[in-house]
Amino acid sequence: MKKPWVCLLFGMLVSLLQIIPIAKSTPWSDCHGITPFKEEAELVAEYTSKYYVAWYFEDWSKKDILSYSLPVADIWFFSGHGGKTWYDDPYLVAGDNGKIFGGDIPDLHNQHEFDRMRFAYASACHSAHTGFWSWLPWITNLHDGFINNGARAYMGWEHDVGQGVSYSFTDRFYHYAIDHGFIVSGAKIYATYDVPAAEGNIKLFGDGGVTLIP
Repeated sequence: MKKPWVCLLFGMLVSLLQIIPIAKSTPWSDCHGITPFKEEAELVAEYTSKYYVAWYFEDWSKKDILSYSLPVADIWFFSGHGGKTWYDDPYLVAGDNGKIFGGDIPDLHNQHEFDRMRFAYASACHSAHTGFWSWLPWITNLHDGFINNGARAYMGWEHDVGQGVSYSFTDRFYHYAIDHGFIVSGAKIYATYDVPAAEGNIKLFGDGGVTLIP
């Protein structure tokens, strides 16, 4: 016969698991917001926390993003500034003003708890730009940097994008991708219907059939 205290502890454990689900089997999403774009990252963290352990970071340095964020995230999001050099090489601007180029992207295979990064979205100007000189061996577009290093899908903005447009599109995209479970290509299409200003600017690369629902 089990001792009373053992039964009591077992009952408390069962009750606790009913309130707090067992640790989510899916990994985390990383949401990096560069001031004043942090509200967009907070929005994504709220959406993805429904199925993921969502981590929100603000103003992370280039080194931190490359070393401690990209190598472990299943769903990765960045909101902030982006640009391109005079020779047409696009980059993201980290919290310490460090520039992240396509050639800086680390290996995204064999992530911490999964096979490879599922989806990356950089909500920044020129984050999906294809440079005229990208054929040169020392230039790697951001989208090529992500896809060639293991990300199944990558999304970004080809040209300049206003904060209002990027926020509205991001809200609608994750609404369809998370709340309705659409594949990323479908979520992009429907989000563009809702935010027409994104048409022709927002670009998706890689496997459009990726779903963000575990």
